[in-house]
Amino acid sequence: MASRQALADLLNLGPKTAAWLADVGITSPTELRRVGVVAAYRRLKHTRPREVSLNALWALHGALAGVPWNRIDAADKAQLRAAVAVDRAVAADRSGVKPKRRSSRRP
Repeated sequence: MASRQALADLLNLGPKTAAWLADVGITSPTELRRVGVVAAYRRLKHTRPREVSLNALWALHGALAGVPWNRIDAADKAQLRAAVAVDRAVAADRSGVKPKRRSSRRP
């Protein structure tokens, strides 16, 4: 009989993150893999915008890759950020709302 691993047992994820994931319908490592780390991160960010940072994205990615979140290399982080941006744009396109653009200029 196969053992069922809990989200909180994955590297980088503890009880608080597991509870947050459960709140957005992700209750197992299998479900996290199915949904994907970018979609899972976007769900978390939508429901907890102040508590969830990019560190959660790194943690989710590392949890499935078996890598500590603080050891994710810059190239992987850039790819994850780009995937979040694409996901945000697709979601906005579907809803008819334009995503906010970040200005690089300061007043």
